[in-house]
Amino acid sequence: FPVTIRFLRINAIASTTNAIGSISCGNSDKTQTYSLIPIGTSRSSATFYTVPNGYTFYLTQVNAYTNQNGNQYSNYRSYTKTPAGLITTILQFPLVSGYNSVKIVPRPYVQKTDIQWQFNSSATSQIGAQIEGYLIPN
Repeated sequence: FPVTIRFLRINAIASTTNAIGSISCGNSDKTQTYSLIPIGTSRSSATFYTVPNGYTFYLTQVNAYTNQNGNQYSNYRSYTKTPAGLITTILQFPLVSGYNSVKIVPRPYVQKTDIQWQFNSSATSQIGAQIEGYLIPN
């Protein structure tokens, strides 16, 4: 059904059962997919976050894991986009099997900042990420 409300982002879509086929959310022209539930799962997944207005997000830990082997590899990138549109790459490097980063001093991200943790792979493989932090009112 068509939705006429404007949204900044679709954080997640979910189903009460595992999808028999892919379930997607997109524009009315069906030319862009904004979120997807893969076959055999019940939830979309993405690794981005927008810090709510009036809060600061303190990143404490990032973990990433993959089932790759041999000559396969992935690339990892984290970047931010400020409300003014400034994009900063925080970190970018190849990832072979896993990545763990525990922040001794949590990294602050101010209100309205978009944070993305992105992965791509040289082969068909699965990559999972766990992002942890604190959301504190300003």
